[in-house]
Amino acid sequence: MHAATRETWAAALSTLFEDEYVFASVGPRNNIAWSADAFAVMRRDVPDPRGWVGQDWDKEHDQRTKAARKAFPFNLDSAEQVSQHLHEIDVDTATQLLVALMDDWCQITEVPGFREDPETLLKAARILLSRFAPNFNCYTNLTEARETKTPALAARDVGPGWSSFTEYTADYGLVVVSDSEVGVFWSFNPV
Repeated sequence: MHAATRETWAAALSTLFEDEYVFASVGPRNNIAWSADAFAVMRRDVPDPRGWVGQDWDKEHDQRTKAARKAFPFNLDSAEQVSQHLHEIDVDTATQLLVALMDDWCQITEVPGFREDPETLLKAARILLSRFAPNFNCYTNLTEARETKTPALAARDVGPGWSSFTEYTADYGLVVVSDSEVGVFWSFNPV
């Protein structure tokens, strides 16, 4: 896995999330408890340590700019809530999950273009994760991850279960933790 550059990172974000309601941001790792750093990223309290582009459709949202909803659309009150509802997954599953975030119900086989050209989408996901290499851990709010580090992301009658971090119909996410940075990638289905 080659380390991401500013340009490859921006291109990978665009490939995966250009037209998606997705929050993608990275902050510094400042605490022993990585959940505190993830919470700071969700609250937009910290800038990207490298100054790289992220994606934040709600940056200027009225509910977010009010002090009570600084983390909008996230509705968590503490870093402890972050750690309670996230479970570790392996890197291959995290790669697939980044692609699955393109679907409103987090089903990788329902992602437009996945059947025709999965390698382009998976390559973009690998580029995003390469920023955190060589040593990083991945966490998700998918409930199946409570029991396995490889939850299924294939199409089902209903999308996978999740612990909600918002008031929306569905929200799925990935937190990537290295020794120096914490990345938050979250998809929202407000319908």
